[in-house]
Amino acid sequence: MSSTNSMHAHQEVQRLPIHKIRPAPERHYFGHDNLHKLAERLQAFGLIEPIVVKRVGDVFEIVSGKRRWLAAQYLGWRSIDAHIQDA
Repeated sequence: MSSTNSMHAHQEVQRLPIHKIRPAPERHYFGHDNLHKLAERLQAFGLIEPIVVKRVGDVFEIVSGKRRWLAAQYLGWRSIDAHIQDA
């Protein structure tokens, strides 16, 4: 089992509403072309690896997977699979 798989082994994947997810405070720039290519792959193959979030009040903050979340929004998805990290 890879370290990524073992990290998520105890976490259940849940389908979360896109509007309940927020990016972490740090700012990263993702080029439009790269985001568009990722959106095309999501459209063709679906979400292969769920994003990782942590609960912050009534919403969830992204720990890993901001680009996948942005691409899902771009595609108009209303929800996305996510691992919810323990606090």
